[in-house]
Order: sequence, then C-alpha cells, then structure tokens
Amino acid sequence: MRLPLPLAALAILIPGAAFAKDGEVWTSAGASGSLGGDWRASVDGIARFDGDGLYEWVASGAIGYRLDRHATVWAGYVYKTAYASNAATNEQRVREDLTLDDIARIGPVRIGGRLRGEERWREGRSGLGWRARPMLRLTLPLRKDGPALVAGAEGFFNLGSGAGQRRGYDRIRESIGVQLPLAKAVRLDAGYLRQWTRGAGTIGAATLGLAYKW
Repeated sequence: MRLPLPLAALAILIPGAAFAKDGEVWTSAGASGSLGGDWRASVDGIARFDGDGLYEWVASGAIGYRLDRHATVWAGYVYKTAYASNAATNEQRVREDLTLDDIARIGPVRIGGRLRGEERWREGRSGLGWRARPMLRLTLPLRKDGPALVAGAEGFFNLGSGAGQRRGYDRIRESIGVQLPLAKAVRLDAGYLRQWTRGAGTIGAATLGLAYKW
C-alpha cells in the first residue's frame, strides 16, 4: 500500500525524531485571527518534554497590525518556566516581530520569514537581556488549500550580556515537517527539529502542534 506523500513524510520524520539520541518532544497549541480591519491577535502555548518528563513550558500573546498582504508587525509578551534539579525558574520577555509571508518564490516553493527582537528578564539574574531572532521559512504546497511541506532555520543572537546572557551568536534551530489541514480552521503541524546551543551541544526533537485560525 502506498502512503499519501504527507503521511509518508510523517512516517519518516517522527520515528527518527523520537528515537534520536537525547530526543525530545515539543508540543504546541495556538490560535490567531483578525480583530477587525488590519488588526490581528495571537495566543500560543508550548510544552517541551525530555526523558524525565515536562522540563519547560512557554505561554505568549501578541497584537499585530497588517501593513500589507505580505507584512505584519507584532508586539507581545512571553512567560516561560523551566524545571531543573527539582526547582523552577521563570523568565519574562517583551517581543517585537516583523513577519513576512510569501515574499518570494522559487518555482512552487514559497519563501517567508520573521525578524524578532526580545527583551528578557530572568529570575535570579540581573539586567535586561536583548536578543535578535531572524528566521527563514520555506513552504511547498502539495495542493491548493491542502497539505504542505515546510522547512525553516532560526538563529539566536544575544545583543549584550544582561540577564545572564552570553554575548554573540548563541543558538540555531533547523526544522522540517508537514502541515495537515484537519478542518476548515484547524491545522496540524508535525515534524523534526534540530537545535544547537553554544556550550550545550545539539538535541533533536519531534514536534507536534495544533493551530486554530478564527
């Protein structure tokens, strides 16, 4: 029996991620949509698991304004809790985004991206941590309003040493996966993510997310 291409991609991506050395599972759920006119809103939650269970969760919300059919500017707030050594530490962020959708194409592949700035306050650390996170995203639709293959890369650059940061290039995330529409307003994202962090090495994670658009 031949699997449809999106399911074949899942069959390749998910087992490889789940059984990779130091493999993790990152789950997410989010909702976004119009507030009227060119105004937008989004809310997101992320839970990250390793072999010992939940080790980090992140909650965020943002308000956006659509500049044109390709570009939207956003301002938001993020709260993160990380668990280690039977203790929890918290981090708060203010963030600013410029999202760019379908700004160029290579054949059927759509090119998009995001430039994010963050100001971080970390529990037990002094000062304000500034960070830039540029991201490139490629999307290959498999059919109109249907499944799509996606790939992305996101860099993390610390712009100072406040909040316990190490100045300079600090991290990269590379991902590949598939988007599957489950209903008119609901989408499933599944795939594999590879993250390298300076001083901590590389991890692999299976990713699974639900997105709702109102």
